[in-house]
Amino acid sequence: MLLVVGLMAFLAVTWAFSFGLPLGNSHEGRILGQFALHVRNFWDLGPAGSSFGADWAPFSDVPYTHHPPLLTGLHLLVSAVLGQGLWQLKAISYLSGLVTVPALYWVGRRMGFGALPVAAATGALVATPWWWVYGR
Repeated sequence: MLLVVGLMAFLAVTWAFSFGLPLGNSHEGRILGQFALHVRNFWDLGPAGSSFGADWAPFSDVPYTHHPPLLTGLHLLVSAVLGQGLWQLKAISYLSGLVTVPALYWVGRRMGFGALPVAAATGALVATPWWWVYGR
């Protein structure tokens, strides 16, 4: 379990620099820009008018339903409490990525694998550039 805490600390430290950057032409910029449209349209158009947070006009007339709505719901909840802004959008993304690390470890252990192989697999995933970019 100490390794999991260490992996989360590693991600938190290395992701901290990116947290303060503006959205750009990257995966993070496109995805968080999309969530920003979902949030704005939800509050501007109402629940039904925004397809319950799936509307991303003016980018598209078709509601975005390619992923389950959990992250959209979290973004809406945070925006209701803390307002709309870049740090609110990024907080959900980054915290979700951090929480996924112990969740992966937990799933591996629940499947009956030993602690060492699960820790090694979780560490290998977090060590990849793919996770550093797409894990948040």
